[in-house]
Amino acid sequence: MLNHIRFLKSNRYKTIDSFILSFLLTLYLIPKFIFIETATGIDPSWRLGLNMASKEQLVWGTDIAFTFGPLGYLSTQNPIYVSDFYIVLFYFFIAINGFFFIYYVFRQLKNTWQKFVAFIVFVFVGNTLFFADTTTLYFYFIFHVFYFIRHKHLISIYNLSIISLLAFFIKINIGLLLNILFIITLLYLTYQERLTLRKGFIHFILHFAALYLISISLNVDIPDYIVSSLEIINGYNDAMAYAVQNLHTLYLITFILLVSFILFIASFKTILGDKNDLFLSFNICSFIYIIFKQSFVRADVAHINFIFLFIPLIFIMGYLFYNSKRLTILISKAIIPISFLCIISMTPGTNKSNFDYNMSKFKISRDFFKSTSSFQPILPKRIVNEIGENSTDLLGYETSYIFYNKLKFNPRPVFQSYAAYTPELIELNSQKYKSITAPDYVIYEFNRIDSRHPFWDEPRTYLELIRNYKCLDTVMVNNKINNLILFKNTAIPKEMQTNIMLDTIFDLNHKFKIPKSSNLIFMTLDIQYTALGKIKRFLFQPTPVGINLEYNDGKKSSHRLVVPIMKSGVPINKKVLNYEDALSFFNSFGKENITTTSFRLTGNETYVNSKVRMKLFEITLN
Repeated sequence: MLNHIRFLKSNRYKTIDSFILSFLLTLYLIPKFIFIETATGIDPSWRLGLNMASKEQLVWGTDIAFTFGPLGYLSTQNPIYVSDFYIVLFYFFIAINGFFFIYYVFRQLKNTWQKFVAFIVFVFVGNTLFFADTTTLYFYFIFHVFYFIRHKHLISIYNLSIISLLAFFIKINIGLLLNILFIITLLYLTYQERLTLRKGFIHFILHFAALYLISISLNVDIPDYIVSSLEIINGYNDAMAYAVQNLHTLYLITFILLVSFILFIASFKTILGDKNDLFLSFNICSFIYIIFKQSFVRADVAHINFIFLFIPLIFIMGYLFYNSKRLTILISKAIIPISFLCIISMTPGTNKSNFDYNMSKFKISRDFFKSTSSFQPILPKRIVNEIGENSTDLLGYETSYIFYNKLKFNPRPVFQSYAAYTPELIELNSQKYKSITAPDYVIYEFNRIDSRHPFWDEPRTYLELIRNYKCLDTVMVNNKINNLILFKNTAIPKEMQTNIMLDTIFDLNHKFKIPKSSNLIFMTLDIQYTALGKIKRFLFQPTPVGINLEYNDGKKSSHRLVVPIMKSGVPINKKVLNYEDALSFFNSFGKENITTTSFRLTGNETYVNSKVRMKLFEITLN
């Protein structure tokens, strides 16, 4: 009896200690701001674009096709034109899940040394648990799956449903996956008799009924939303790939994943004999693949840290939920060196900036309509007066021009040009300019990203712009850095004729001379990856394909190609490398531009098929 009382007291103190430590860590790690102020630039502009789309009550999937959905503002934390309350609610939803995960870790760990190790891991990477991001939601999804399997608390099933629904309307790439995993989880829990067939069916019906009702309230066309999102997901690999600048990070993550694989293989027999361990392994492997792709497809500073932040947390989760004693022992021995490697692998200054960020005071800004950037995208009064209350699209990526000049937003579905990177997405955009819902005005912005050709982001949209609009004015902003062209809808489209000139196969890494023509020549290329190239694209990044162009003025230029865009087509025989070239192209349909005489496609033939199909079309404007 006395021993039982001592055990209860000890357990109570353990609970209190874990609660206090978890609460203090949460206060340290939690973001010190709820709302993010507006700015200008490529990322702030799409954040503004999402909110402006909601304001205009556009249909997601039909009028808007983007990586983020109607609840994207919960992740961007931008309260313009949307409810502050939902952002605050989401902030606390993430915070409560983060606190509960930390608390559960400390409650389950058996000794002070284990808790100390967990504490150090949380200090260095624990703010990851509070990111307002769908990847964080994915992490909590896995946690609640196995928390339910072990403890059978229905609150975890409700959390799984809420997380899947939120992710679906925040960012479809993770959201679609989580809804598929939700179905798989219900089937598994029913098969394992953790849920009765009746309860599993009820949860399934309630979940997807909620998804349907939410889609109506948020103005989402679910079939189109999914189809356009799958296009965006598939094309992202080819369009947004960014080479790894610091190869040591790639070597380190390869080593870490190899060690993880060895631990798994060393315990494979015991894992194979436990269905829950197999299911956990499936979920963890899926998660690691997703965060690896998020980190290393576009391997810039903003993305590459992601996997190094999550790997230590995944090791902790594996230690908590694997039933295999052999594997948990191996994980306990590996977690310190693995966490150390992850911490040193992050971008220099990350840990210090995280510390400074975590130690900052809570801040709630309310001046959302004022740009925090040095560049102020204010248009001349004559342009604003000309547009007036009419609808406007920004053809480029600086959507902030629409917002800061209080213009009526009527965008192409993929409202930033660099993101229209498949033939289907480009077709969606080009159709907009010849539809009855076409904007009254279009502001064209000349820009480019990632060494792409500056005029090859969505050229078919440019053709429809020329057919249906007239060049009205030019705008110099920010000392010639941001020159713009204003177009006005003519209501009567010009006639454009297209005739095929050539349909041939040519060789990669060989020069091709372009046929001479005073008219515009439009080129489509069907570039295919080899079997090895497809595997490399799936597991890591696609192999880059480039183009070297030669002009009749003796000059040359080189660019990175976006393979899917080339299937849609680009103007090949006209030099358009700067704003003046673009203005000349729009005014003369290329007749006053310098001619391109030849080109050479460049690529590694181990990964890219050496034979490329090309079609050339001659386009005339009447």
